[in-house]
Amino acid sequence: MKKLFLCLMMLSFAATALAHSPTHIEVSFNRETKILAAKIIHTVENPSTHYIDKVEVYLNGSRILTHEISRQDTENEQVVLYLIPDAKTGDELSVKAYCSFTGEKEKKIKIE
Repeated sequence: MKKLFLCLMMLSFAATALAHSPTHIEVSFNRETKILAAKIIHTVENPSTHYIDKVEVYLNGSRILTHEISRQDTENEQVVLYLIPDAKTGDELSVKAYCSFTGEKEKKIKIE
């Protein structure tokens, strides 16, 4: 029984060691179309089992959107596009991406 418990613990630690936060987020906002685009860099072996599972968008510090995702687009990235009709010059937009295992990354931009 102790060996089984030890093996399960080792597998648990191994899975956690393979999990990681997104490494980078590229964010842009088109003032004419009001489209927010985010390219979330998150390199994984299998985007069906290890992926970006949630993206949140904030406008001036208030969460305005939560998008739950069931798999990542590719082994390297997740791309999302959102219509943000209330965003205007001077506002701050923030994109926060979450890994399905552990970790998160946030990127903020100011609309010029």
